[in-house]
Amino acid sequence: MAEEHSLLIVDSSESVRKAVRLAAEGLVARPVEAVSMSQAAASLAGGVDIVVTEICLPDGDGEAVLRQAKAGNDLAVVVAMTAEDDVSGAVELLHKGAFSVLSKPLSSQVTRQVLSRAVEHHAVLRQNRSAREIERRYSEDLEQRVTAQTSLITSLLEFTNELNALATVQEAVELLVGTFRRILNCERISVLLKTQETGQFAIVHSVGVPLEMTRRTLDLEDAPIVKRVVETGVLVHAADLGQDGRTDRGRGAFVSVPLSMKRDGHREVFGVINLTERGLGVPFSDHDIRLIRSVSDAASVACSNLRNRQQLERSYFDTVGALAMALEAKDRYTHGHSQRVTSMCMIVADVMGFSNLDMDQIMFAGMLHDVGKIGIPEAILCKPSQLTRKEFERIREHPVVGEGVVGHISFLATAAKIIRHHHERWDGKGYPDGLRGNAIELSSRIMAIADSYDAMTTDRSYRRKLPVHQVMDELMKGRGTQFDAECLDLFVKHVAESKSIPSFFGERTERS
Repeated sequence: MAEEHSLLIVDSSESVRKAVRLAAEGLVARPVEAVSMSQAAASLAGGVDIVVTEICLPDGDGEAVLRQAKAGNDLAVVVAMTAEDDVSGAVELLHKGAFSVLSKPLSSQVTRQVLSRAVEHHAVLRQNRSAREIERRYSEDLEQRVTAQTSLITSLLEFTNELNALATVQEAVELLVGTFRRILNCERISVLLKTQETGQFAIVHSVGVPLEMTRRTLDLEDAPIVKRVVETGVLVHAADLGQDGRTDRGRGAFVSVPLSMKRDGHREVFGVINLTERGLGVPFSDHDIRLIRSVSDAASVACSNLRNRQQLERSYFDTVGALAMALEAKDRYTHGHSQRVTSMCMIVADVMGFSNLDMDQIMFAGMLHDVGKIGIPEAILCKPSQLTRKEFERIREHPVVGEGVVGHISFLATAAKIIRHHHERWDGKGYPDGLRGNAIELSSRIMAIADSYDAMTTDRSYRRKLPVHQVMDELMKGRGTQFDAECLDLFVKHVAESKSIPSFFGERTERS
């Protein structure tokens, strides 16, 4: 204990300083002595644990010593010495923070007791400070962990919200790669998915991967890390790899994580994400691994749901498409009509710069645009003579019926609107809603032209097909009234004048 505490004795009397020095033996390290404020200044500035000082000094007082002692060491314990007739000064010093007061002439026993208590008090102050420092550091560490966890949760929520707004697995994969690149600063990321056709794994999206490796089927025997993840369904961190890892990556700089879903009571890995080459060679921390797990788990659920939904929607589409084909099979005059209308619409939409998503919707709508006729009697559809007013009104119901058939399929919601309005006219005289101009969906305006063109250039039960030049005349008569002028001009230039209608399904029907 003696070596742990320093002592400064300030008094002009040698005998007093000696009395204090003797009383302190064994309690503190070798004391420093001073006869005045000026002589004690250097020691006070350097910091002293215990100070025993006379209240009245030649060039100062006890309050000044107390103030300087606390400035040099805020844990300093100050003991004042005073004559018995200066009690008021001693009491005032106690009020200002002094630990105790010794009365002169000093008693060696009392002086030692006071010094012993001063040493113990200083030790308690030091321990309390250490405890407060530990508490402060713990609080800071806790705050950092809470901040990190909050950041993790926030990132995960944002990622999940974005995932829920996506329509395809490919979009989800692209978002996954972009998210990992942004939050982890990885220079090389690849996502492998199990193909439904062969059951093999192939890179479907990547960053920093050589072009020749993308879209390539992977032999798991040549990729032991991916094989291990696929077989175990457990995340692999480079720090966990043995000699069979066959990786030249830096320790802690590689993570491979599974995408999995529950099937038949067990988890099946349908994808793998590889993350490596972080900027500046920074290893993956425990926080990073937790983040990777959380984001990957969310992506697994989303991709699994999207896959199931796409399969279900594809099944719905195939079923409704089969109905449309069954409808055309009832009428030899309209066989192939939906395919040709779809092909023509796709040509114009492509020229107009439609997005891939919009192109898909116009394709679906083209194939199903007449599905609403499924409930119309064959006698009306194939009637060789003029329709009665009642029969014509029945025919006019098919866009609304078609919308109803298709509209309950979520991924065909846009296609359903196109179907409903493909008989609207630019001048507002169409049906079923009498929409005018730009109020009609652009895809519906394109389809109205393609539908009319194909109807006039094919044989129907009530008339023979018209020559192309006559069809062109009829189309141009409707420019700006029945048809959108811009769409018609593009149709004439890129479809009608080419006299060739490439089918979306790979066929080509030549027009004369």
